[in-house]
Amino acid sequence: PINIYEGGFDGGNHTISGTLNCNVNSNDFIGLFASNAGTICNLNVSADITAQGSISDECTVGGIVAIAHGNATIEYCTYSGEATIKVSSPSYIYAGGIVGYSNGTTISHCAFSGTLNTTGSTGGIVAGGIVGYNAGGAADNRRESQPWLRKVGDTSDTCVRHF
Repeated sequence: PINIYEGGFDGGNHTISGTLNCNVNSNDFIGLFASNAGTICNLNVSADITAQGSISDECTVGGIVAIAHGNATIEYCTYSGEATIKVSSPSYIYAGGIVGYSNGTTISHCAFSGTLNTTGSTGGIVAGGIVGYNAGGAADNRRESQPWLRKVGDTSDTCVRHF
């Protein structure tokens, strides 16, 4: 995974595939790009992601970008696969097929085809096929396959938001 990215990444319509297994810590950002404030375009990711652990704070998971902020742009990107989140946390888990948490980001012409699986005891799960939580910015011209969210063996609140 790429930790902090602020440049321009053109995937050339190539596909990155594989498996990402992570043991999470507090405030972990899990995705191909952990943090993005730049431009990512023309990228296809076909992967299975597993995030597991017990934390004391928030966890953010995205199929391509965990957290996108500033004037970031993500366009013409796709994610297919299964993301499994097995995290115990008293706080929120943000999970999205393309971006887990977005603030001030433009997301356009992206597609998600896969499943988000969540288990564990949490303060809440905020999930979306394209964007888990959109704190500001625009998400348009997108496609999501349905059904895409499965919550397994948990009785805490689930908040599913489509943007």
